[in-house]
Amino acid sequence: MTVDGRETAVLQCDHCGVEADHVLQYAGRLLASTECSNCGFTWHRGEADLREEYVKDLLSRVWTKPARWQRRLRRRPVSTLLELPAAIATQPLKFVREFVAVLRR
Repeated sequence: MTVDGRETAVLQCDHCGVEADHVLQYAGRLLASTECSNCGFTWHRGEADLREEYVKDLLSRVWTKPARWQRRLRRRPVSTLLELPAAIATQPLKFVREFVAVLRR
């Protein structure tokens, strides 16, 4: 389940060795941190690494966005055109949430 860049997954914790739910925090498409629900151990991606990789990822997404929209238009023209206004309206909020998640690290 995804909520504000967070997902949950069952993983084996490197700290306690137990297979347990982990909360995965993403910044864009990048894994920023994980937290074990069993022992509470939290892993964070390094601040400098996260920011550098986020900028690269963001530039890649911006650069490839027109081609991705073209593919969507070819595959599903009507639904894509109907989804476009909402996608444009929500994009700034999505970017701000990602950016805040990166700055918090």
